[in-house]
Amino acid sequence: METVTKETVKFLLIGEERICQQVAYVMSFDNFEIKEFTWLSERNVQEVRDYNIYVCDFKRKWRRQVKKLALNNVKYLDDICRKIDRQCLCDRRQSRKDFFKKFKHMSPMKHYKLWGYDWLKSIYYKIKGTKTMRAAKRFKYDCINNVKYLSYLKPSQLFLYVLYAPLNEHVNCSYLESNIFLAISGDVRGCCSTTVPFGNILFDGTLDQICRSTYARIIKLSSLNHSYCLCDFNKWCLCYSSEKVKERANLPVLKTHSDGINCINAEIDSSCNLCCKSCRNKKYVMDDVSRLKADIVVDKLLSSGYLDQTKNLILSGRGEVFYSPYYRRLLETDLKRKNIHILSNGILFNETNWNWLKNKYETIDVQISVDAATKETYQYLRGGNFDVLLKNLHMLAVLHRQGRIRNFKLNFVVQRDNFREMVEFVKLGRSLNVDCIEFQRMCNFGNLSKKKLLEHCLIINDEYLDKELWQVLQDPIFRDPIVDLRGFERYIQASNKRYMDDKD
Repeated sequence: METVTKETVKFLLIGEERICQQVAYVMSFDNFEIKEFTWLSERNVQEVRDYNIYVCDFKRKWRRQVKKLALNNVKYLDDICRKIDRQCLCDRRQSRKDFFKKFKHMSPMKHYKLWGYDWLKSIYYKIKGTKTMRAAKRFKYDCINNVKYLSYLKPSQLFLYVLYAPLNEHVNCSYLESNIFLAISGDVRGCCSTTVPFGNILFDGTLDQICRSTYARIIKLSSLNHSYCLCDFNKWCLCYSSEKVKERANLPVLKTHSDGINCINAEIDSSCNLCCKSCRNKKYVMDDVSRLKADIVVDKLLSSGYLDQTKNLILSGRGEVFYSPYYRRLLETDLKRKNIHILSNGILFNETNWNWLKNKYETIDVQISVDAATKETYQYLRGGNFDVLLKNLHMLAVLHRQGRIRNFKLNFVVQRDNFREMVEFVKLGRSLNVDCIEFQRMCNFGNLSKKKLLEHCLIINDEYLDKELWQVLQDPIFRDPIVDLRGFERYIQASNKRYMDDKD
């Protein structure tokens, strides 16, 4: 019996190459060609009737020319937008319908308490959106000032926002394209600085469905087309350079892409044995609702198969890895992964926990947050035992020298109460033979008022550094290659101009 082979669909995209390639990526077109408008007008109907033709432009003059050809197989950008909305809505409806079957015994008030007002509001806006596509133009080219509105756009409006965003020549980052950032709320992002999540693992289906969805492709497109228009560089500025990374002419139209996952960064539990002033006002203990959410997130992550595929697992930017039962569940799996990156405060990173961890991974990277160089400052800012910390740091330093820890890094959140110890902290890092000492800006995790943050972060008007901090940074010790000041780079440059001029 002869097998009938299904003929592959051919897509013909008419318009500017950059726009057409982006449309093809979001719509998952495999077999497509890109042509200019003039090419279509020179052909007869017979030559193009086997194609599905998409006109990727809003200009009326091109539409009029296409309509003169009287083709039945032509669709426009409006049709693409409607198809995107339908697809995203169908994905969400089905997954949320399945989710609510599990919790149908709950009252609406319990749903409100469990998932929060922001989630209910986001559902309304995701489905309802604004009335016309023209609303997207209000947000065009102005992502940072309108961060809070972007996640409430309809998928088609977000697509148009990304599609026509200008190139950003100061950023060269591919983290968003092949990584997963899993937050406490269940939000799945490609990066912690991305303003719009791919979806929510609690009620938007499996991790694989979320990461391969049309909505996720729209968000990844903001990195693939070099615009980075959905990134908030106030949250994460290490990838932003004050100088141009590449000239516009040297940038490819669209970066090569892959659906593979290189790294999973899981921040699913805020429970911690310390109470740091830069992070929280009181010790955090999970309530019943938070435990329910964390259980669902961990179960879905373990069943996704992504932990088998990923090259690198990062635990954790929130909470303490060795204190949380949920991080322990992820670590207790029998998978032999290539690499794990542990972020810890170091107090519980003792010999017992090291022996439990060491045989599970080919390579281990360790990053310890310290924020002080003296016992008194550490006790005041973090409330921990500095002697225990130093003991554990020296143990990790020995393991690093033996090659059992690949990368050993120390973190220091710069604030008014500790910036005078920055020089001593670099000396401490040198004595431990660490690979990197990263000085980080103070961020607001919701525990500080705006006034208090401005008092403690030592950055004035988000433009330049406090003069005392700038003077500390003039010490030659900060030119050591192990010192990482990228988070302060643009502020240091602005401060140099400001304070050097004052000297003159």
